[in-house]
Parts: sequence; C-alpha cells; structure tokens
Amino acid sequence: MDSEPHRRSTPGQKWLPEQEKAIQAQLERVVASHQFIGSERCALFLQHAVESLLKGDIDRLKERIIGSEVFGRDANYDTGADPIVRTADGEVRKRLAQYYSQPGHGTEVRIDVPTGSYKPEITFPEPESTSEPAHRRRNRWVSAAVAAIALTVVLLARFLVSTPVTPVKRFWAPLVDSGKPIMVVVGQPAPFRFSGPIEEHLQSMVDQSTPGQRLKLEFLPQDVATAKDRYVSIGDAYALAHVVSTVSGLGAKYELRGSYGAGFAEFRGRSTVLIGGFSNQWVMELMKELRFVIKDDAANTRQVILDRTNPEKSDWAIAKVWPRGDVAEDYGLITRVFDRQTESEVIAIGGFTYFSNVAAAELLTRDAYLAQAMSASRDWDRKDLQIVLRVRVLKGATGPPQVLAVHVW
Repeated sequence: MDSEPHRRSTPGQKWLPEQEKAIQAQLERVVASHQFIGSERCALFLQHAVESLLKGDIDRLKERIIGSEVFGRDANYDTGADPIVRTADGEVRKRLAQYYSQPGHGTEVRIDVPTGSYKPEITFPEPESTSEPAHRRRNRWVSAAVAAIALTVVLLARFLVSTPVTPVKRFWAPLVDSGKPIMVVVGQPAPFRFSGPIEEHLQSMVDQSTPGQRLKLEFLPQDVATAKDRYVSIGDAYALAHVVSTVSGLGAKYELRGSYGAGFAEFRGRSTVLIGGFSNQWVMELMKELRFVIKDDAANTRQVILDRTNPEKSDWAIAKVWPRGDVAEDYGLITRVFDRQTESEVIAIGGFTYFSNVAAAELLTRDAYLAQAMSASRDWDRKDLQIVLRVRVLKGATGPPQVLAVHVW
C-alpha cells in the first residue's frame, strides 16, 4: 500500500460522478461545521472555490473575479486597495486546518486551499484493504453510520433554525454582522411651550376668537420654555418601532438615543441608524455631501430632495406649510453608507414630514417592498446606496412607498 493514506487530486483532474458526489457532501459537511457556520464570508468563498473546481472553470478562481462574484465588488475594483479576497483566503485556510485537526475528520475527503493559490486541492481517503478483519470493518461501518446520523441531525437542526437570506436581512446585514449593539438615534423637534399665567391667557384668547381674527400676544422671555429633549413625533416613533423590531428579530442588540442627546464621539466605530429629516441634525450632516440631499430651496418656501448630479431638477418637493398634516404627498430619502468619519455603517431615514419617515421604515422592514425597490440593482448587499421615495397621504394616512430613484455605488 502507498505510504500516503490519501489519494490527492492532480491538475486537470476529471471527476468521476462518485468523486464529485463525495466532494459535494464533504463541502456541505465542512460549511456546516462550527468552524464555518459563524462566518458567511468564509463559507461563500469556499463554496465558490470548490464549485468552480468541480466545473473545471478555473478562470473563476482569480482574485478580481472572486471579489466581484462572491463579495459584490465592482468588476474593475482595485485589488491592491481592497484585500478582501486575500483576507478571506487566509481565514478559510485557517478554519480548514482547525476543522481537520478535530478527532474523526482525518479519514474524510480533505479540502485544502494551498498558500499562494485560490484553487482548492482535494485529497481522497485510500480504499480499505480487503484483508482487514471482518469485525474491524464492521466496527468501522457502525462508526460511520453513527457519524452519518449525527451529521444528519446537525444539518437538519441548522436547516430548521436558520433564517432565510431575505431582502430585509441582506439590507441590514452590514450593521447586524458587526456583532456590536446598534445605536438608534431618533430625531427630536424643538417645540416651544408657554408656561404659567401666559399659557392660560393664550388659551382664553383662542377660545374667544372668531375665524380669521388676528391675535396679538405679548410675553416675556421667561414665559417661554424649549422642550427639545422631551418630544418625538408620532411618525418618527412609528419608524423607530419598525426599526428596533427588525434588528431585534435579526439577533442584534440596540441602544436608543435622542438626536439632541447623541454626541459625535459616540458614533465612532458604532453601527448607527438615524431617524428623522429636518428634526435630526445628524441626518442632515450625513447626507450633505452625498448625491441626494434634503434641504430648503433658495426662496425658503419649499423643501426639496436635490439630485446633486442634476441640480436643475426640483420636482421632488413640497411647500413649507402648516399644519404639516395637510400635505397630499410626501418625499423621503433612505441612505446606507460606510461613513469615513465615524468608520462605521450608517443607515439614515429622513424626509420632509413624518409621513415619509413612516413609509421609509416600512420599505426597509418589509421584504416585498425592499425586493421591488432593489430589483434593478445587482450586488447591492454590501455597497453604499440611496433610495428616493414618494408616499401619497390621504386624510392623515400614508399609502405604500413608491420608489423614484435608487443609487448604488
């Protein structure tokens, strides 16, 4: 018998059907192991490499192609500046070594990724000698059967408890996968309140007035108090409920802040969700350099979503009117970016009124809405993106979100 206990694949290997089946089974066994089940990136890399080898499509095992097909990078991305493939390759090699060092794995089909290459190497166990005693072969078959049953139980449990890769899970993955609590910062408007006797006097004036009558009220500065740290609009609260319910369902923890109570230093290295448009100064700060921004127009009579690549376009707008509940439609903006200043992933939900915040939150937490919004975009999972939306408003109720533009980069 050969001194090596395994038979190794050779370049240009032609796979027999039983060999291909054994390799596929081993691949499933490896990615279901605890060494790989906690790293989707490593599992995707290994699956791509082995499947390309089995198909004989070795050209797909080049760094730029792996980066594009597996990790969603642009087809012409700079591999020198973005080492994601090389990093994943080293991590996969380490996890494979850990897997095969465990008891019981030494006699399995072996999958290796040699240093300096992305092409996997397959090593098959040697067939058992027919001279082996019958009782020893029987014991080995019993052990194999027990292992097979155990593997089936593990794979079945994984199938039953795993969460499908839905559009919502794909959208939130950059924040959820960080493993740290997500900071959720909700906007806070700056209301003013009269206090003391002046409040009662104002209410009496209003009660006794007639329609169209102009009222004149004199008051002192101490009669007015700001309460900007105490209030959240009902629409922002609705959006907040959708967001925290979704991230909790995806297994992430979160911490809640009001926009006036959150400082820039807290954002460093923290995945963050910002809710609110003009009521949240952090949303306005984040979006001011991106393609789509929300702002007041030059005459300060309308609020607009401006496309910085087409500044003449100004039809995504509503008049600045009071009360805001009188609008027939509203516009909102969703942003997901890796912010260079805070070195973290940030999602911002902002619009003109709370109606657009409600619609934006529904879009980001419902698979049907999100799938339709991103249907024309490829590999958007880990890229920065912006979504412009419109929502109809009827008697104070929002309709479904209508996507007007999607920008992925």
